Amino acid sequence: MDANLLQNAATDNNNDRQFGQQQILLGQTFDWTQFKNRLALDRCVCMGHSFGAASSLSACAEYPSLFNACVLLDAWLYPVERRMYPATVQPVLMLNASKWQWPRNVRRMQRLLSTETTTTPPQQSQDGKSITTTATTEANAPPSVTNTDSRMMFTIKDIVHQSFSDFGFLVPGRVARYIGVQGDLDPLLTGTAVLEMVLQFLEAQFFHQQQQKDEQDEEDTEEGDESEEEEKEEEGEKESNERGGGEERNDKEEEQDEVAKSNASALDRLRRLVAGKYATFVVEGTDIPQAKLDEVAPLVEAEQQQAVAAEEERRVANDSGVDTPPTTEEAPENNNQPSS
Repeated sequence: MDANLLQNAATDNNNDRQFGQQQILLGQTFDWTQFKNRLALDRCVCMGHSFGAASSLSACAEYPSLFNACVLLDAWLYPVERRMYPATVQPVLMLNASKWQWPRNVRRMQRLLSTETTTTPPQQSQDGKSITTTATTEANAPPSVTNTDSRMMFTIKDIVHQSFSDFGFLVPGRVARYIGVQGDLDPLLTGTAVLEMVLQFLEAQFFHQQQQKDEQDEEDTEEGDESEEEEKEEEGEKESNERGGGEERNDKEEEQDEVAKSNASALDRLRRLVAGKYATFVVEGTDIPQAKLDEVAPLVEAEQQQAVAAEEERRVANDSGVDTPPTTEEAPENNNQPSS
């Protein structure tokens, strides 16, 4: 064998080992400090496409204190465990492609739309790893807890699964349609509609938070020095203790009402945006006939019961020290899934 080939192979192997030892993708010289004080970590959205949408929903359910909202683009919900539906406390927006979704998957989306939130955001321990979840009560319900009114689903007609990506801009229209990465709707119009709908949906979450922050900053400025603030806090604690926490509950209820009103206003504007600008190719809900959704409803319910039974079986097995593999979620069926 040629000595040069051996030397090149040895060099490649050495480079591979060095690459595997790197801690970050962009190299050790990347200046992460450029992001300091520039990221609004208190206003984060978890957003994904297809399987990434399922991952986004799972992340919001497991770590609700990290995310303010969830956006699902043409989600594939089969990998998502049903227990995560009520654990998702954030507002959720689902945008679907009419030429890709199929009845059983949309039926799951409808279940997500109608499932009430039953948990509060989990509390992280000091190590940032352990998570606990408690039941929601009137006394401890946080402002971020939402109901089904803050979950919405829209279907965009004449687009395919890949229409949410950049394929439509990178490949000429006729070629893109031939290979199935673009629908009949103009890619620029599709992208504009998706962008406007997502921004309108998120406006409520961020606007309300910014409004609260501005009010708090204004109060801090008017209060004066720290000694006066401490005296006011002590007096407030005494009054709160004397009233048995009733005033604190009232404050939380008022805050929840403000969040609900803000959400409702933004969602109404989203509906008006769709009705006034995109009504010709966007429908709220789904364009799949209700008869087909009702037909697969028993199958979805059977899957629900089977998943609950399997989870209970795994729990019992784990408690007894027996290792059992988790059941796998069903993949999309070709006969139910429209082709792109």
